[in-house]
Amino acid sequence: MKIAFKTLGCKLNQYDTQLLREMAEEALYEITDFNDTADIYVINICSVTMSAVQQSRNIVRRARRKSKGAKIIVTGCYPEDIQELLQEVDVYVTNSEKSSFFEKFFGLSRKNISRFAEHTRAFVKIQSGCNRFCSYCIVPYLRGKEHSRSVEEIKREIKALVINGFKEISLTGVHIGRYSYKGKNLVKLLKEIEQIEPLERIRLGSLNPEEISEELIHYVSVSEKICHHFHISLQSADKKILRAMGRRYNHFDVSRKLIEINELIPDCSIGADIITGFPSEQEMEFQNTYDYIKGLPFTYLHIFRYSPRKSTLAAILPDKVNELQKKRRSELLRELALQKSIKFRENYIGKNLRVLVETKRDRKTKMMVGFSGNYIRVLIPETENSETKFRDVLIERISGYDTYGRIY
Repeated sequence: MKIAFKTLGCKLNQYDTQLLREMAEEALYEITDFNDTADIYVINICSVTMSAVQQSRNIVRRARRKSKGAKIIVTGCYPEDIQELLQEVDVYVTNSEKSSFFEKFFGLSRKNISRFAEHTRAFVKIQSGCNRFCSYCIVPYLRGKEHSRSVEEIKREIKALVINGFKEISLTGVHIGRYSYKGKNLVKLLKEIEQIEPLERIRLGSLNPEEISEELIHYVSVSEKICHHFHISLQSADKKILRAMGRRYNHFDVSRKLIEINELIPDCSIGADIITGFPSEQEMEFQNTYDYIKGLPFTYLHIFRYSPRKSTLAAILPDKVNELQKKRRSELLRELALQKSIKFRENYIGKNLRVLVETKRDRKTKMMVGFSGNYIRVLIPETENSETKFRDVLIERISGYDTYGRIY
């Protein structure tokens, strides 16, 4: 029987889908491409933003058109308009029901992954759930309370991935900085993972500002395996907006941590998530965030326009920002992000970077693609020996967001 998988959204969703793929293979299902005809379609969906909700709907409808007689199973994060979705699918499985449902469906239990389909690096879930309930965020309603996996289970999974050729793993979760299992925090977990050979790189997933401790910064600075790369869920740098969002930090504390990172790890890439157009964000509040980002060593930004989510406090807040203003502010931040990205990457022209070459090629140039430890995406000309692995690459030039190099 043929089964196809499709994943939308975060790395946590991608991890969950990989686990389901391996369960299906063990149960002797034939895995087929989602664009092909299948007997069963499993769609792991996302509803963090309104655009993700619409994309999820479109994917479900596409699967139904592809094979009208197929069984469509939808799982993941989708709390809104569920009745509309249920009319188009055969089964909807919530995140809390996912494990038990698929164990019964496939007739087996599996707790770990051993590879990561169509990826060069593997994502490893160390934690899930959220207890914070920020005013704009629907994730706590979808992922439940915080819970961490055991150190031994995580290590077993990583060892299996390493045996299957993965040299870089990325730790993922809703709040990886709040990892806690039997007295072990994130740094203690990292120390355990670092002992696994021949694992070469450990990349940290997104962290909230308050989760970046001095202990973590110092450990990353001396580690031989942890990538010099922090991605921070900043969202805003204005005091009033942070309070309205229910965020538990202030921009002064974040500044201090960023300066410390920059001093201890000068080659560190620092990215941030930013939301534009949160209710009551006027020009002054936006300018405060813009100026803050401009003055600190961020190297890239992920920018999202605020979209209201049902069941969240922010959805009923007054002083909504119109879409034109959200778009304009997003464009201003993107221009700033490009300037900061270019400035950071220019430091590496004429220098060598160790790059992990990806399996996929760049869509525009068809060149090989690789990432450095500090998260610089490099385009490389095709070579006779172009299999996926670490390569030493000489950085030659930069054009916009593209960085070009050659293997030497």
